Amino acid sequence: MLNRLTFDRTSFGIIGIRPHKMSDANALIQSANTPEVVKYALDSFPHPYTDDDAEEYLQSIVEQTPRPHFAITANDKLIGGLGFMIGEDVEKYSAIITYWLGKDYWGDGIATMLVSGVCDFAFKQTDITRLSARVFEGNIASEMVLEKCGFEKEGILRKSIFKHNKFIDGILYAKIKE
Repeated sequence: MLNRLTFDRTSFGIIGIRPHKMSDANALIQSANTPEVVKYALDSFPHPYTDDDAEEYLQSIVEQTPRPHFAITANDKLIGGLGFMIGEDVEKYSAIITYWLGKDYWGDGIATMLVSGVCDFAFKQTDITRLSARVFEGNIASEMVLEKCGFEKEGILRKSIFKHNKFIDGILYAKIKE
């Protein structure tokens, strides 16, 4: 399964994906406590994000096999996260990807580069035939990332998300192996 992807980016140094480490805690807390990052995160992504939250999360995933969550890094420092979860049973050839990126790294094409790289990996190195992602209504940047990576909008999941004390739509995107 996926272990590491590395890209060369001149504006931030070396950008990549690697397994999480316990030493990621401080960087995780710093990025996770940014309101703009939390705005489109699942409620299971706590806010405020505490030392205990970081320790609990990192302990739960550092030893997982296969690894469903990865650190997005700049020069090996955590700047975001990416999840790649393969379905089970009749959906064993499908996977869902999720990602978040620290605010300081928005708008430079990093998410697009990494999502594209994960898609290439999934389709070339595994039996995955379908990748999907769900975007919260209003998260135009994530919609643009997915569209640039060849995902197609499959539908609107009306009022499927309850966030910030209101119902919003979820937008389902998918990319199929050619």
